[in-house]
Amino acid sequence: MSFDSLLNRTGSLLHFAGAGTDDYGQPVKVWSTVETLALRIQPATGRKTEWDRLGIVATHEAFCRKPTVSLTVKDRITCEGTTFDVQYVKNAAGHEHHLELALRRVDQEDTRWN
Repeated sequence: MSFDSLLNRTGSLLHFAGAGTDDYGQPVKVWSTVETLALRIQPATGRKTEWDRLGIVATHEAFCRKPTVSLTVKDRITCEGTTFDVQYVKNAAGHEHHLELALRRVDQEDTRWN
């Protein structure tokens, strides 16, 4: 089985594009799609100990090929209507083969400025 055959979902990589306002005039963060990614996203289980040691709070883990644009902890990923903040990015194989990501699911309230 190849690595690419394990990537069973398609998502979007989002970069922060600035601030805007919602329908009620309230400030909101604006994100723009910069690339489409083949992904595997699953609930975070196996890496929890490593992430706890690093102080990372993640709800999901994901795997993907390295995108053609930067992917950092300042970014978001959307997949099938769910938005995730990127919490941690690891070059898994050490040779740019693929990335392992720690993700935190974002609730609607989290998209607004507080």
